[in-house]
Parts: sequence; structure tokens; C-alpha cells
Amino acid sequence: MKLPKVREADGTRTAAWCDRCGEEIYEGTDFYRVNGETVCEDCLCDYARELLAPYRQKA
Repeated sequence: MKLPKVREADGTRTAAWCDRCGEEIYEGTDFYRVNGETVCEDCLCDYARELLAPYRQKA
């Protein structure tokens, strides 16, 4: 799969967009591909919480 490359005025390139918040993910920045979704680091905790919700238990 090829990711889109958009060059910004400051020389950075957009490598992808987060499917949750819609923010740009710049080349060289860490992000996650989970079940076909692109997730930025800022959205990862909420995404994991929702993904793992069926397994939540109370002590």
C-alpha cells in the first residue's frame, strides 16, 4: 500500500492521516496500523481502551 506524500511549505511531508482524529501524520513520526486503521500516538490510548472494552472485568 502506498501512502500519500504531500509536501508542506516547511519541507515536511504528510505520510498518512489518523482515522480517528483526522490529523496529519508526518514522515518520520510513529503511528500504528491496527485492523486496517491508521492511529496516531495521541489517539492510541482511547483506541486501545475501546478495542479492549469487551475484555474489561471488575475485581
